[in-house]
Amino acid sequence: MSYAPLANVLAEEQAGFLNFLALLEEEHVLLVNKDSDALAALLVRLDKATSELAELAQRRRMLMQFKSDRYSFDDVIDWMKNLDDSESSRLIELWKSLVEIAEQARLKHLSNGVLIETLAKNNAQAIQMLATASQITNLYGPDGKLEGLSSKQFRGQA
Repeated sequence: MSYAPLANVLAEEQAGFLNFLALLEEEHVLLVNKDSDALAALLVRLDKATSELAELAQRRRMLMQFKSDRYSFDDVIDWMKNLDDSESSRLIELWKSLVEIAEQARLKHLSNGVLIETLAKNNAQAIQMLATASQITNLYGPDGKLEGLSSKQFRGQA
C-alpha cells in the first residue's frame, strides 16, 4: 500500500501551518500598532486558515486510520516506523516538521492572546478612569450649559 496521499496531506498541512504562523505574526504586529481596521480584515483570513487546517487534519486522520482521535506524537512515529513503505522516513520527517510548526503557531497564538488581554485591560482601566473623572468634574448640566460658572466669567478672556 502506498502512503503517498498521506505524505501529500502532511505536506499540505505543513504549508497551511506555515501560512497560519505568518498570519499570527501579522496579527502580533497589528496588535502592537493597535491597527483595528487591519485586524478586522486579518480575522477573516485567520478564520479561513483555521478552517483549512481543520479540513487537512480530518483528511490526515482518515488516511492514518487510527482507532482513536487521541494519539501522541510517539504513537504516530511508531506507526510510521512500522509501515511497509519506502516513504516511511519521509512521512516521519514530515510529521516531525508539522508538529514543530504547529507548536510554534500555538505559542504565537498564546502570546497574541496575552497581548489582547493586556490591551483590553488597559482599555478597561482607561474607560474606568474617564468615567470616574466625568463624575467628579461635571462641568455641564443636563441642558448642555456650564454649571456653577457664570458665562460672564469667560467673556473677554482667551
